[in-house]
Formats: sequence, C-alpha cells, structure tokens
Amino acid sequence: MSKGTKVRTVRIDDALWDAAQAKAAEQGENLSEIIRGALTEYVSTGLKRDTMTTGRKHADKTASIVASACNTKTS
Repeated sequence: MSKGTKVRTVRIDDALWDAAQAKAAEQGENLSEIIRGALTEYVSTGLKRDTMTTGRKHADKTASIVASACNTKTS
C-alpha cells in the first residue's frame, strides 16, 4: 500500500474484480496501481461518459469470458 493515500471503497462486479486480479497476478502487477493509473488516465484525457459506457460493456464481456474460462479449467 502506498504511504499517504487513503483507502477508498468502490463497488465493482465480482467477475470483473476477479478477472482484474487474475490478470494483474499473471503480469506481476499490483491491482491498486493499475486502478490508480486508469483513474489518472481518465482524469488527464477527459474521457466522455459515452466512451466509458462502451468501455464498461467491453469490460463486462471480458469479465464474462474470463469467468467462463476459469470455470472450464476448474471443472
């Protein structure tokens, strides 16, 4: 955890969270740093809500695919 930063509470779909954690672990990355980077990019680029909605649909589809793959591997 970074010193001097507050812990925040956000709501994130379980499948998306699990997929993000799995990808971060696979790549040897820290999920908190990835989230901070994504928020920094969001603030600095001024993405519009419609762009974020499209991104959300993509994220939901990706999470669904990853969750299906994980279930297939454990079955």
